[in-house]
Amino acid sequence: MIRIQLDDALRSELQSLRRTALPPPARDRLEMVLLSKASWSPPRIAAHLRCCPQTVRKALHDFRCRGTPALYPDRPDPDPDFARRDRIVGLLHELLGRDRTWTSVQLSTAPLFLERILAIAPSGG
Repeated sequence: MIRIQLDDALRSELQSLRRTALPPPARDRLEMVLLSKASWSPPRIAAHLRCCPQTVRKALHDFRCRGTPALYPDRPDPDPDFARRDRIVGLLHELLGRDRTWTSVQLSTAPLFLERILAIAPSGG
């Protein structure tokens, strides 16, 4: 069984975090840690929080290794590419500014078409 040991300072920090506006995944992880400190088993915590026991075990192991930062799950997605988005929007404005009529199919496929052009074109221009 995984048991989390907390010193007074860390317990106080975690208790104060409970009273803040945490995102739901961080709040769940915080509860997992505090319930583990209260001698709850991972399956019991999982049943209480309606998640998988392996999820609880992973969160507790992560907390043991990284401490409080483990409460905040890593972002799996890459950072947004604002420069690329701006290039696509600029090209869309250029296409839509032409003196012509657009069908709904043409409008819906224009961003995909521009994505292909940008994938071929060298970056920066």
